[in-house]
Amino acid sequence: MSTPTHHREIERKFRVDRTFTVPDLTAVDGISAVQPQTPVDMSAIYHDTSDLTLIRWRTTLRRREGGADAGRHLKLPVAGSDGTTRDELHLPLESGRAGSVPAMLADIVSPLVRGAELEAVARVHTIRQPHALLDASGLAVLELVDDAVEVFGSDGALVADFREIEVEVLVADDAQVEALLDAVSQALLAAGAEPSSVTKAASAL
Repeated sequence: MSTPTHHREIERKFRVDRTFTVPDLTAVDGISAVQPQTPVDMSAIYHDTSDLTLIRWRTTLRRREGGADAGRHLKLPVAGSDGTTRDELHLPLESGRAGSVPAMLADIVSPLVRGAELEAVARVHTIRQPHALLDASGLAVLELVDDAVEVFGSDGALVADFREIEVEVLVADDAQVEALLDAVSQALLAAGAEPSSVTKAASAL
């Protein structure tokens, strides 16, 4: 049986309109280059109770195909955080059949759902354009992704479609990198981006 890997996710989310242009982030002190990466097509099934208990606890449980981190993800809020930092547990896709929740992850959220059944509540389709943000030494320290998102309800009907930008720290436990994250975030806000702290599925459901 697979053991979940752990990752602390530090990121900022922004909602933007279709015409939004990402500003020149090399104007941010400490960012030397922005390198586009290969676009990714991703599809994720989100699991929750019928009354969305996990979403209300700011917890995400999903199975995602596509991208380098395809698999099953459980994201949990970090105590004292403003919602931009979460602990992520990851299992491979083969840790259970499609449509089911691995027992290992279901056990972790059981105190939240209190016996309620976990079911597929949404499917999210994302076309992602990633960019690596390099520091003065040429190291990729942040990743900016520009996402075109479609959210479908449990009945298959389109619930919402929108564009979202995320900026995530790639180098853990580095105060300078987190300061760069703040500076890049300020540049996006100045260009007209709107801050967001909810997941793609939660924002629609």
